[in-house]
Amino acid sequence: MTGRLTTVDEKPDTPSYPLILLPTSFALEETTKYRPRAAVDDATREIGAAIGVAITGSVLAAAYGHGIDPVAPMIPEPAFAAVQDSLAAAIQVAEHAGPQGEQLAELAQNAFLDGLQQASWAVAAILLVGALISAFWPPRRS
Repeated sequence: MTGRLTTVDEKPDTPSYPLILLPTSFALEETTKYRPRAAVDDATREIGAAIGVAITGSVLAAAYGHGIDPVAPMIPEPAFAAVQDSLAAAIQVAEHAGPQGEQLAELAQNAFLDGLQQASWAVAAILLVGALISAFWPPRRS
């Protein structure tokens, strides 16, 4: 997509060449100069991000589910499945739960925050391990 910018004084078909040529020249320079290393860096970054999101989400979900388990006997089965799945569903169920809804909402919020804290600690531990590996096992220079 080349994109065209116009002002009131320009004709609608006048392309904005500087906005087309400048990014293209940067892309060509990076492709010819740094492409093999950049591709490996991009792949590593994307895989690391995907694994990080998976680990963080798994720890958060497990801790949240564990925090919600104490109220399982008090909630009907269809509602409990929704409450166990997400904080938003728990708040929605709590709004319709009557006088015990406040307790359910508070418990769900605390379970979510506890899960978030555990996920943050897991990420911090992974980052620490990565920093130690980087510090004591530096990459080879070519």
